[in-house]
Amino acid sequence: MNREDISERKILEENYDVEEASYSYNNSSWIVHDFFENELLAKKTLDELKIHENARECAALFSNALKLYLEHKISKKEFSDFRINAWNEVDHREGNEKKLFRVIVSSLYDEEYRNNEREVAPLNYFEVIFSTTYKLDKGLCKKFREFCERHPAMQHFRYSSQG
Repeated sequence: MNREDISERKILEENYDVEEASYSYNNSSWIVHDFFENELLAKKTLDELKIHENARECAALFSNALKLYLEHKISKKEFSDFRINAWNEVDHREGNEKKLFRVIVSSLYDEEYRNNEREVAPLNYFEVIFSTTYKLDKGLCKKFREFCERHPAMQHFRYSSQG
């Protein structure tokens, strides 16, 4: 493990309880799953359900990779490789499915939206993606944010740059 790996992991561990963060990440895909099931996929068409299930599986794989990184079981390079593969998976999707995959992968880990030196995107990143990038209904974005704020497993997303 190189110095950069150790330094980055130290930042993560100083700002988050590793065990709790791992638990939270592992469960965040289910939270996204619940939200989309209740709000976005109200029509329940077979196509929508298939998109939804694929995206949930993608989120679960991605959050599990981050959990392994936090637990020191894989290196930063291995995690970065996994992240690149996840983005490649996004690029192979089309339409609404691509949008949903991008939302999940981006919100779990995205260097463009690093909050100071912390690797975790702030909670409002979800809302920004939904309302601006994908032009989804603002009421739905607000509902999703409120849903996340209430859910105990999403508490690590509350971290803001004013901390």
